[in-house]
Amino acid sequence: MARALILAAAVSLAIACGPSTGLAQTPQPPTFQTSGNRAFDEWRDEFARRAVQRGRDPAVIGRLLAGVTPDDRVIELDQRQPEFVSPVWDYVTNRVTERRINDGRALKTEIQSTLDAVQQRYGVPQGIILGIWGLESNYGGADLNWDVQTALATLAYEGRRREQFEGYLMAAAEMVERGLADQQQLRSSWAGALGQPQFMPDVYLTTAVDWDGDGHRDIWTNRGDVAASIGNYLQDRGWRRDEPVFEEVTLPSNFDYALADGTMRPIADWSQRGVRRIEAALRGIKPISPHNSSCPPAPTVRR
Repeated sequence: MARALILAAAVSLAIACGPSTGLAQTPQPPTFQTSGNRAFDEWRDEFARRAVQRGRDPAVIGRLLAGVTPDDRVIELDQRQPEFVSPVWDYVTNRVTERRINDGRALKTEIQSTLDAVQQRYGVPQGIILGIWGLESNYGGADLNWDVQTALATLAYEGRRREQFEGYLMAAAEMVERGLADQQQLRSSWAGALGQPQFMPDVYLTTAVDWDGDGHRDIWTNRGDVAASIGNYLQDRGWRRDEPVFEEVTLPSNFDYALADGTMRPIADWSQRGVRRIEAALRGIKPISPHNSSCPPAPTVRR
């Protein structure tokens, strides 16, 4: 009897530890029909291979990129973005219109209680939230004319910022995989920015907020989610409660404009170079602490 039990145990162990007949299959990247652009097809195949290697679902990658072709209009728009080719005040004048201001005031009235709560939670003034909302999408009224996969694939293929836009495309695929948005919902700007706050897909994954607790981070149609997501984004990027966005300054006649290169410098350093703050009390703005740093890349000059 003992020998029989030992033999049965040995057979059972051998069965349990024996070679499996159903070996795990390595996920294979999807295949695509040609776009008519050989170089783009090669990039797309290679991207799909790497995406699957990094854990993206081959079926989602296949659906996203099937039928995509590079869009010359996207590349054209990328090369002449107004915030980079227009003088700063021309850009502001053209975008901060009377109609946009009035629309912002109307929206503020409609959702005042939500804005109050968002400001309390994130420390970002509601005027800043509304300003970003208005500039990014005209409070949700802007047309989003591109499929996100076309915009992002075009900019990744074009190559100047390939790694950056491939990362965005990976994030868009993750959004679909996780059920955060369906493919039809992913309409974007030419640059691949999504929803009313115009978040890139990776920003959506890390920063978008479900303000009303309905289980969805809806930056497309839910105003509370939009406002909270903007507040959360700014807080996450270092916004500090009750500090101003910028300080208006005057410059000495011999100011070296090469210093306005985006480099952060202490307030004391700017002061030594003759940069002076315009009296904050005249504008109702709380002065910046002298221990902070300041960087005016495009200072206001009063002559």
